[in-house]
Parts: sequence; structure tokens; C-alpha cells
Amino acid sequence: MTAEPLWRPSPVLPQDVTTLARALLAQPLCRRRDLCRDLFDAAEQAADHMRCRNQLHPRWGNGTLDAAARTMPLVQEPLWHDPEFIDSLLLVLVELKLRLAPAAEKPGTTKIVRASSWTCP
Repeated sequence: MTAEPLWRPSPVLPQDVTTLARALLAQPLCRRRDLCRDLFDAAEQAADHMRCRNQLHPRWGNGTLDAAARTMPLVQEPLWHDPEFIDSLLLVLVELKLRLAPAAEKPGTTKIVRASSWTCP
């Protein structure tokens, strides 16, 4: 039996990754990692809201990373040979990989209560 991922977002498309990277680029370097995590959390919260209430989250939208990122200032999409854009893309992709890893693969992980297992208010 394979362990399930800890994070259950809406499907992640390439546009989600690039839009989130653009939001990170609009922020100072020292703030990007925390903002990346915050926007992943916001997308998850919105996805849960959509599953429970079948309506858009009032702040974070439809549960996609793209919708969550678009609540922040965005830089114009840079070309893919921009080293700072590549760093932001990598930050997003690493966070995505960490969140998709099953709990069994994360060192020091204990029992996790998944948001999707909570009852809807």
C-alpha cells in the first residue's frame, strides 16, 4: 500500500508554477521562501473550501496555485534564461515536491490530520 501525499491541491499545471514564481520575484529575496509556503497553504485552504462548499474561496479563489499567486503583485513573465526566475521556479518546484511526498517519506513525520478528512462546517 502506498502512502498518500500530505497535500491535496487542485491539479498543478505549468502556469501555476510560473505564476507563483512571478509572485515570488515581486518580493524581496528574504521573503520568497515564506511567501511560497504561505501561497501553497492558501491554495490548499481554497481547494478545501471548494470541496466543502462548492464555491470560490473569498480571498484565494478556486484552489489553484495560480489563483493564490494572483492575489499578490506579479512581475511580467521573464524569459527562462533569467537566473533569478530559474531560482524562483526551483523554489516552487521543490516546495511542490516536498508537499506531494507521502508522509512515510518525510523524516520526523508523525501522524498527520489531513484537511480533507475534516468535516465541513
